[in-house]
Amino acid sequence: MITKERRRHVRRSVSIPVKFTVQSNLYRGLAYNISDGGIFIDVTGPFKVGQDISIISPADQVSLRSIGNNRAGSIVWISPHGIGMKFKKP
Repeated sequence: MITKERRRHVRRSVSIPVKFTVQSNLYRGLAYNISDGGIFIDVTGPFKVGQDISIISPADQVSLRSIGNNRAGSIVWISPHGIGMKFKKP
């Protein structure tokens, strides 16, 4: 069965090591599927939907350009494989 893609933004398939904070705690994970609307981060932890999240730094400048200026947002979903982050609009 074919399902229609519901995403508003085009995703870029990447694999970027990132550091980020949730409630003043520092975490590390791998960012995938970056779009203008959000990002998936492969990480485990005590996260909750609705928590604020800020990406602090990717490993290098090329990766930083992939993420762009949107580095703050909120957790919109959680799976056993990671979290979905929605960027705040500038």
